[in-house]
Amino acid sequence: MDRRTAIRNISLGLGGVASTPVLLSLLASSTANAATWKAESFSVELQHIVTRLVDVILPGSSIPGALDVNVPQFIDKLYGHLFSEIDQRYFSDGAVVFAGKFEQVFKHPAMDGGREEFQQLLKGYFDLTEREQDRIFAQQDKNLADIEADDKDIYVIYKFLLSVRENTLFGYFTSERVGKEVLNYDPIPETYDGCVPLADIGNAWT
Repeated sequence: MDRRTAIRNISLGLGGVASTPVLLSLLASSTANAATWKAESFSVELQHIVTRLVDVILPGSSIPGALDVNVPQFIDKLYGHLFSEIDQRYFSDGAVVFAGKFEQVFKHPAMDGGREEFQQLLKGYFDLTEREQDRIFAQQDKNLADIEADDKDIYVIYKFLLSVRENTLFGYFTSERVGKEVLNYDPIPETYDGCVPLADIGNAWT
């Protein structure tokens, strides 16, 4: 399966996401130039880390990547305007631990890290056996207070990484450019046919 087909298939699961007025305003305002934008909520280091991870998760190719549609800016605004204080704390704490692991592995700060290094480290956290995945997700269903002391770092790292991954996909598939250029787009649908084979539909619809 090529990347374009995989992205269309992923998008099929995102059609039921509800967009509040606040969220719609965040989507509309996430238009700063990717090379010059300054984060509202993130530190300089966190902005760099999130930008690198977003680029690894959905890189640009023959179709727009996450950086092309300003996904890091969108995530920054989510955490500044929409997410709860505890979500913000988990996110920032997980990013700090992730940055520490990065420096431990590559012997230099995450601020100086390149895309390939972030890709290598991220792969280590998601290239898991089914048993390991089950354990991680079982942990994520708990509160931090219920996590064993030795597991707290890995708990907040996954809080951070899973949030980045989820909101990368969310921001990407709710962007105007992807809606028009990657998915099927028809601003004025003319007919409705409720009995069409799935194979005949083609791309997911915006």
